[in-house]
Amino acid sequence: MNTHVPRQVLRPILRRPLAASAALATLACLVVGLQAAPAHADPADCNPNITRYRGTPVTAVLSPIITEWDSFSVAPGTTIDETHTLNEVNSVSTSVNNNLEFSSEDKTTLGSVGTKFGISVATNVGSTKTTTQTRTVHLNQPGVYGLYRGTERVEGEWIMEICGRTGINTGKWVWVNGSSGTYVTYTSPDQGTVSCAQAEPAGTLRATARARLHC
Repeated sequence: MNTHVPRQVLRPILRRPLAASAALATLACLVVGLQAAPAHADPADCNPNITRYRGTPVTAVLSPIITEWDSFSVAPGTTIDETHTLNEVNSVSTSVNNNLEFSSEDKTTLGSVGTKFGISVATNVGSTKTTTQTRTVHLNQPGVYGLYRGTERVEGEWIMEICGRTGINTGKWVWVNGSSGTYVTYTSPDQGTVSCAQAEPAGTLRATARARLHC
């Protein structure tokens, strides 16, 4: 059973279609509330001759996920030097609107997730599924250990915006009424070793791995 603890970056706010004016007000609130995002001179400005449409992510919720796993124990007074095979226990796939195959525009939308929320995420069609993972360990302390590989699942909502022309080379981004969707992606995989003897910070990938040991 998956025991991950979601880490919410920004509360989901789009639950139903909004009027255009309300959507713009919501976006303004998001810019204020997003502390981790770098500041921009004017995120509403655009050039309609260059970019007409864009998918803008408005929420991102991160959940640590263990994708490959193996556990073992070291008896008192012994030393082990072994190679372990990690078995797949979960996987995460990129998707836009629940579709595993998506367009170049969808890839741009996923790329905007990393830019807006300050995290590095997968932007192409793919998943965390891998070939067999093996790890060699050398341990001389007794205890129960776990070898893990994992990532953070990133999911949220996006809205479609159009660059409304205000001049020859200028425009303002405006939400396309009723056009929104969902996405799923994941951060760069990480791996390591955890044990019952060592506590881990709550909500982290390592804590999620340690929870699988049922210490």
